[in-house]
Amino acid sequence: MTLADRINQAVTYIQSSPHYLSDPPEIALVLGSGLGELASLIDLDVAYDYADIPHFKTSGAPGHPGRLLFGTLAGRRVACMQGRL
Repeated sequence: MTLADRINQAVTYIQSSPHYLSDPPEIALVLGSGLGELASLIDLDVAYDYADIPHFKTSGAPGHPGRLLFGTLAGRRVACMQGRL
């Protein structure tokens, strides 16, 4: 399986969710050590555990939840990786 195939499977999984957003994110955030609390400020639409997304690596950093979040922060559409890889 090629990298493109693995990416397409991950994208299909997210887009097939009944909670998938029709408005794409404007901003992407990667939260690591010290920034985890920022996730609590997001008006959350949907969250995916990294482990549930096909071919997506799980967070190996201690204390990092390992979730992909979509929602609104300060009036802007965001995608947020809650925990680095």
